[in-house]
Amino acid sequence: MIKKPKLSFWQIWNMNIGFLGIQFSFGLQQTAINPIFSFLGAESHDLPLLNIARPVTGLIIQPLIGAISDKIRIWAGLPAYNKEPIELKSGKHTIRLMDKFGKFEGKFIVQLFDKDILIDENIIEIKAGTPRLASIVEKTSGKTNLKGMIKIPAGSFIFNSSNGDQFIPYPNFQKGKQFQMESYYIDKHPVTNAQFDKFLKKSKYQPLDTANFLKHWNNGKIPKRQENFPVVYISYEDAKAYAKWANKRLSTEIEWQYAAQTPDERTWPWAKNTGDIYREKEEITGSLTVYKIKGIDAVYCNLGNGTPDAIGTYPKGANPYGLEDLVGSVWQMTNDLYKSGSYDYIIMKGGSYYNPTSSWWYVQGGPRELHYRQQLLRVSQGFERNATVGFRCVAD
Repeated sequence: MIKKPKLSFWQIWNMNIGFLGIQFSFGLQQTAINPIFSFLGAESHDLPLLNIARPVTGLIIQPLIGAISDKIRIWAGLPAYNKEPIELKSGKHTIRLMDKFGKFEGKFIVQLFDKDILIDENIIEIKAGTPRLASIVEKTSGKTNLKGMIKIPAGSFIFNSSNGDQFIPYPNFQKGKQFQMESYYIDKHPVTNAQFDKFLKKSKYQPLDTANFLKHWNNGKIPKRQENFPVVYISYEDAKAYAKWANKRLSTEIEWQYAAQTPDERTWPWAKNTGDIYREKEEITGSLTVYKIKGIDAVYCNLGNGTPDAIGTYPKGANPYGLEDLVGSVWQMTNDLYKSGSYDYIIMKGGSYYNPTSSWWYVQGGPRELHYRQQLLRVSQGFERNATVGFRCVAD
C-alpha cells in the first residue's frame, strides 16, 4: 500500500519551483493542480500562495537561465553525431532557416546549453509544402531619377488576397494582417521597351541564360512603334538587374497592392464601388476552375483581347494616386519569391491583355482584381520569360 505523503508548506513550494522553475511546475500545469497540492498535504488557505509560484518563477527564474546559458544550437531534424547544427551565442537572434538549411522541411530542434549541459529545448515544425518567402528587400539609397514615378503616402493597410486553383499552395501567413506602410515611390506605368533598351545600352547587361530573352525584339531592336509598350520576355533576374541599374527595386506584393488599392482598399483601380463587376465561374475539370471577369467597361482597361497596348492607353483606368495599367496590361512581377517544397515561384499582380481560350492550363488572363495573385513558376529564366509578364519598380 502506498502511504499518503504529508509535506510541509515549504516542501511543496520547493517542489512547485522544481528545477529552477521549469520542470515540475510545467508538469503540474498540465493537470488539476490544486487537488495535487491538497493530496500532498497543503492546507486550503495555502493554495493561492502556492499557485503564485509558477508565474513568479516563470518571470524571474527563466530569464536568469537565459543569462547563465552560453550557447544555442539549432538542428534540422533530430540531433545526431553525423550532423552539423548552427551554433550561436546565447541571446536574441534572427536567422533565416532557409539560408542555413536550404529547403529542409520538418522539425527544427532549438537547444539551450550551459557549459555543454542541455538546460532547455524547443521544437519548431515547418510542414511539407509550406510556402516560405525566400526573397530579401534591399532598400534603395542615394539619388534616383523620380521622373515617371508617383509618391505613395504612408498609411495603414490590411492585406487580403485571392487566387485561383492551388495545385501548389499559396502563402497565407500575411492575410488579414495590418501593415503600417512607409512612404515610397512607384512607377506610374510598367517599364517599357524603350526604358529597358536604354538600360541595356548603358549597362551592357547580358543575362547568363539567354533563352527567350527579349524574344519579341528583332535582332536586338525594339519592334516598330512599340517603344512605349511594356517590356516582356524578361526574367526575374533581368527585372532585378534593370531595377538595380536605375537605383530602384522590385516592389513587394504588399507594396504593389497598397499603392494599387489605396487606403480604401478598392478592388478595381478606377472606383471604390464596382458592384457591377463579377466573376463567372467555370469548372473545367474536378480540379481545374477558371473565373471570367464580367461587367468591366472597355474604357478602363484591356479586357483580354489578345493584343498588347502601349502604356497610358487607358487613362480612365487610373487609380486615385494616378497609377495606370494596373490591370489588363501585363502581369507584373513582384520581388516576392517563394519556395514551397520542390517548387519555386514568383508572385505576380494585375492580370494581362491575353485571356487563353484554346487551353485552360495557361495562366488565367484578362484583367484581375487588385487583390488577386498569380504564381509564376520558376523552372529556368528562359521558361519564365513570356509575352504577358513585365514589371514596374519602386524607390524608397
